[in-house]
Amino acid sequence: MAEEFIWSQKYRPKTIEDCVLPPRLKNPLLSYVNEGQITNNLLFEGPPGSGKTTAARALCEEIGLDYMVINSSEERGIDVFRTKIMDFASTISLTGNGKCVILDEADFLTPEAQAAFRGVIEKVSKHCTFIITCNYSAKLMDAIQSRMATYSFRFDRKESDELKVKMFKRIKEILKSENVISEDKAIVKLMEKYFPDFRKTLEELQRYSFGGKFDMTAVEQIGSSASINKLIEFIKEKNFGKVRQWLAENHDLDSVGIFRKIYDGLYDWLSPDSIPGVIILIGRYQFQHGMVPDPEINLAAFLVELMVEAKFK
Repeated sequence: MAEEFIWSQKYRPKTIEDCVLPPRLKNPLLSYVNEGQITNNLLFEGPPGSGKTTAARALCEEIGLDYMVINSSEERGIDVFRTKIMDFASTISLTGNGKCVILDEADFLTPEAQAAFRGVIEKVSKHCTFIITCNYSAKLMDAIQSRMATYSFRFDRKESDELKVKMFKRIKEILKSENVISEDKAIVKLMEKYFPDFRKTLEELQRYSFGGKFDMTAVEQIGSSASINKLIEFIKEKNFGKVRQWLAENHDLDSVGIFRKIYDGLYDWLSPDSIPGVIILIGRYQFQHGMVPDPEINLAAFLVELMVEAKFK
């Protein structure tokens, strides 16, 4: 078997204990491992890269389940339930440890596929459990959510601070293993940029570890114009040309993360009476973000409306 060279895959945690998660998530997942079975269908909800799929895989691996992974952003129609999932889930596990289907990015499923999924859950409950992951549980019909034990991978400030410490230690271990010399302040800067997207953090870390070194020079080359503060300046100035240029130069950024960063900075940038309306604006554009043909245009439309509606300090 060829050695994995992509760091985000090579260093993907194989056990729940190794996953970078807060106790409120890790402890109940460890209880499933200790019991040797998943006693509920599970829903992992949260932003990209926060560890949902990694935790799902680690859980299945540790328990020893027969499992398959379906990427719903690629296989989102009803046929995947009628054939692929039913064929796998309706038969008894050959190992005797049980079966599980990990349905990744389930919020991309069509309404027809979601309706079919609801029926599949009932039909195969004796032989198979499900772990579904999504960025936004609100996009899943209530009938599916009611059949799941939900775990939120959205972290509050205290959890985020604790996870950043753990992630920093993990990154240091990875860099040492890869013989990369690093500056601590560069690692911290990178983490601040992408947290809680651990996957993106490792991808950029690998990409910019030039010649066995990761320092502030490397960090400055990672989307050097990607400062949200700079974007806010352009919006405040009502300089749409600069906003368009910012979007073009940072097209590879996580758009969902941009919504979150703007939300987190509202009290720093806006007058208090303007904040409630902008929160409604963020919620509306973020909700439709995963359903539009071109997310960049959706983000651009949001920034234009923010430019028109918001009152800045």
